[in-house]
Amino acid sequence: MTLNAAVDRLAELKKLRSSRKQDGATLLAKMLSNADTIKIIAGLAINPAHQNPSFPMQMNIKAQVLNKLKTTLQSKGKEVIIEWV
Repeated sequence: MTLNAAVDRLAELKKLRSSRKQDGATLLAKMLSNADTIKIIAGLAINPAHQNPSFPMQMNIKAQVLNKLKTTLQSKGKEVIIEWV
């Protein structure tokens, strides 16, 4: 949820920079917007509580969120590396 919210905040950089919010998503989005290179180390474990049972196992919600985050950051000129461990 925090990563999804951070992606939403990154979509509006001007609003993000002037925001005084102190929630985790806003703080994360601000940190990411100030970085040139972001390396994300993500685990391969799947939390069954976060999965839709009608999706195939490889359609992991975590992967979708991280790919959305990567795409958003790359559109802002950031270098993004996701390492799956």
